[in-house]
Amino acid sequence: MNSGSVESGLTDASLPAPVAWGDAQPHSHLVQFYEDDSFLIDSLAHWFADGLSAGDSCIYIGTHDHRISLEQQLTNRGVDLVGVRAEGRYVSLDAAGTLTDFMVDEWPNEASFIRIFEDVIANLPKHGNVRAFGEMVALLWKLGNRQAAIRLEEIWNAFMETHALSLCCAYPMNTFGSDADSSLFLKVCAQHTPVLPAESYTTLPTPAERLRAVSLLQHKARALETEKAERKDAEKSLHLRQQELSDFIENAVEGLHQVGPDGLIRWANPAQLKLLGYTADEYIGHQLAEFYVDQNRFTEFWARLMRREIIYDFEAALRCKNGSTKHVLIHSSGLWENDKLLYTRCFIRDVTERVALEEELKVRLAELAQADQRKDEFLAMLGHELRNPLAPIMNSVQLLGADSATRANARAIIDRQVRHMARLVDDLLDVSRITLGRINLRRERVSVAVIVSHAVEAPDVPGPYECPEFDMGVTGRDLRMVDGAYTNDADAAVGPPFIDCWVRFRSLPDDPPLHAGLLAQFAGHIPIATALRPHAGVGQSAAHKTLSMGINAISLSVHRDVRADEWMLYRHHSTFAGDGMTHAECRVFTEGGELLASFSVDAMVRPFTESDRARDERTAM
Repeated sequence: MNSGSVESGLTDASLPAPVAWGDAQPHSHLVQFYEDDSFLIDSLAHWFADGLSAGDSCIYIGTHDHRISLEQQLTNRGVDLVGVRAEGRYVSLDAAGTLTDFMVDEWPNEASFIRIFEDVIANLPKHGNVRAFGEMVALLWKLGNRQAAIRLEEIWNAFMETHALSLCCAYPMNTFGSDADSSLFLKVCAQHTPVLPAESYTTLPTPAERLRAVSLLQHKARALETEKAERKDAEKSLHLRQQELSDFIENAVEGLHQVGPDGLIRWANPAQLKLLGYTADEYIGHQLAEFYVDQNRFTEFWARLMRREIIYDFEAALRCKNGSTKHVLIHSSGLWENDKLLYTRCFIRDVTERVALEEELKVRLAELAQADQRKDEFLAMLGHELRNPLAPIMNSVQLLGADSATRANARAIIDRQVRHMARLVDDLLDVSRITLGRINLRRERVSVAVIVSHAVEAPDVPGPYECPEFDMGVTGRDLRMVDGAYTNDADAAVGPPFIDCWVRFRSLPDDPPLHAGLLAQFAGHIPIATALRPHAGVGQSAAHKTLSMGINAISLSVHRDVRADEWMLYRHHSTFAGDGMTHAECRVFTEGGELLASFSVDAMVRPFTESDRARDERTAM
């Protein structure tokens, strides 16, 4: 069967004609979806003109532009607007202004709505029907307050149960453009009877054309569903690729950053931040030029980028947060669009060690060149010095056949010149030993105090003003615990057998023995707590209650002059705990990191016996 036979079998009863505005009855709530404003105004003008000519009252609640177009068409249709207004049968309200009268916190207030429109209806003539057109729901929908629009439709329906009026709402189809609108669109339709589709369907004259339109819409719907599924798959695949790319970039060992056309750093990966030692806030959002040690190099780099060059192995020195310098090689290119730079991509490789080795190599080569020059000068001089003794030796050999006095003088000359040549040869051998790295040792007396001098380094811990204060109830002494390692809480988390603390005594006289004595006074306070720290469930709060604790011996050596009224760092390290005994090796440093003193502490930690518990807590030891 061909398409012609299908169309020839259709009658007007095959597909009902769309419902028209004129079919609306009192208490009916019609909705018109439209694609073009002119269609809406033409339909509304026809409906209002028919109603006004039949003696009905009409209420317009819409936009200013639509009202102007509507009233122009009503005039063209012969409606006397001045007359019907004077009779009170034509009322026009601004949709936006009316909304503000009953909306509270962006939600329609039903009581205010009823009061407003009961007043409007009460002022209409008592004869005839009431026709109303409203765009308030369309305005709410356009503003994105879709739930409020649906709620207003519900309020209209409830109002019309007790008020005999025919209501038409209108929505432009272009406000239903996303998938998220589908369920809400159905809710809008559910609030209306009847629902009029847009003019691209309702204006079709024959059932066959309407069937084709429905089939085309079904085809488009199926195609959109297929496209939607394919788009979701593509978005999922793209998201996965983006995750893979992001993971690759974030975990790259080379530094990467992106710089905008204004020279501001927009983004940097962790490797770049780690290279220079900055946090993201300290680096991103700053001018790239701030981090170049040599501004001339930055000017050259940026000028080449502006010339759209693709830059490879650009040597630069970047400033680190700690003040040091990193030597890098930069690969960079810009992304341009319509002759406008969007951003640059920079790949940064650290070559600081290579540059340091190259500098060291240059120094060594210069040293070798200098040594080689000195050797050449020495050999030239040595050749000259060796030739000088040969002439007298050769002459003296000729005189050996002469008389005894002459022979004796010749032998003396030969002996003297040979010894001179021997010394020259010895000097030559010394140069050879130096060149080959061979050294002759010479013994001599030296001061042991000059040779033997070293001290352990201070631990890398936060300074005293970065650590919280700790009160042991001692007046005139400042105490600050590093990382909160010392605590009286037996339930505190365990930690390594180290406790660092800063100590300072206030208002001390200039008395060196007193200062040294105060350093020693604090030596027994923390070592036992250091031994307890790695063990769960025990702490200083158990001292003299469930645990018997006490210092057995302290051995202390002071290495330099002490100023106890300046901050001192005590480092406690418990090297042994067992069989009721503990041992700690401790050091005291100045705030500048110099070693002041060393001490070791032996102590006991034992549980109380039953007889111990019966005694006073302070004497239970």
